[in-house]
Amino acid sequence: MTQPPVLAIETAGRLCQAALAAGDRILSRAEPGGRGQEGRLFTLIQDLLREAQISVDEIAGVAVARGPGGFTSLRAGLAAAHGLAIAKNIPLAAWSSFDLAAFAARQIFDSQGRNAGDDRPRLHVVLDSRRAGDPFVAHFNYDPNDILWGPAVSEKGDDNGDIIAAASGDKNGAAVPVFFFGDGVHELPNIPDNAQILHQPESPRGSSVHLLQLARALGFPENIPENARNTQALYIRPPQTSPPSSPKNA
Repeated sequence: MTQPPVLAIETAGRLCQAALAAGDRILSRAEPGGRGQEGRLFTLIQDLLREAQISVDEIAGVAVARGPGGFTSLRAGLAAAHGLAIAKNIPLAAWSSFDLAAFAARQIFDSQGRNAGDDRPRLHVVLDSRRAGDPFVAHFNYDPNDILWGPAVSEKGDDNGDIIAAASGDKNGAAVPVFFFGDGVHELPNIPDNAQILHQPESPRGSSVHLLQLARALGFPENIPENARNTQALYIRPPQTSPPSSPKNA
């Protein structure tokens, strides 16, 4: 049975991305994010629909990354996803950028033929927060039966000291294999000797294609997993803004 078309939108990182699953094909487009990306995002979606030779009315569901990420870019993707879902009365599901990265890291890990064995390796997802030296971080413990890396131990903006301490071993002090993944890894001042970095240069934090694969693997749009029902932006920290200056006296 052919799966219905699903659209995925990922704008939490530095790229404006969209992917479309149409039949057995997965199509994707990406452009640099930044100013005016709302218009470019809709152009990407139109290009995907044209290539797949389907109309927007045939889209059966929308998946979107809800951050954390850049404040403005994140809002652009979420607004587009919400607007399309409401206008076409179709399901909307959202995954955090941490979950998306953990899914991408797990795919890399498995594709390299690695065997976790009984080691239960730990994954540290480190995402670029666009604030130098202050990345977003989540920790995952390995579960061979989980489609992601495993259950998230924490999702927050840890400082670098917390990251390094967490990578040194388990709660009993025993050494465990440690992996890092994400576009914020380069911000860490030093990586523990027992750590390995999972590389994916073309999508260092997970892509719209990964989001689409994750959504379909979990039965979307027929099923909306519990952890994908929260479609509000995950900011973690307030946006960096400057208070308005007082008007000068004439």
